[in-house]
Amino acid sequence: MKGWRENNRLCFSVEDNGIGMTEEKLANIMEQISGSADPEDLNNVYGLYNVNKRLELYYDSSTKLKITSRYNEGTTVYFSVPEVGFNV
Repeated sequence: MKGWRENNRLCFSVEDNGIGMTEEKLANIMEQISGSADPEDLNNVYGLYNVNKRLELYYDSSTKLKITSRYNEGTTVYFSVPEVGFNV
């Protein structure tokens, strides 16, 4: 887990070195968590969907999870929030 400041935003990332995901799998997950999916159809991505929606609702629609992954190399989940109002 990493945290840093960039362009008046607080940025966070969580990275692993697991097996990662194919581009197809990652695209499917991003579609599920970014859309207005029915929570009953979310299966294994409900946690990601929940966090993504909370970020959008609390901040704005430009604040969302960004996920990158390379098969056999790992996955990184990233988000940033406005720095205004935080005492860091």
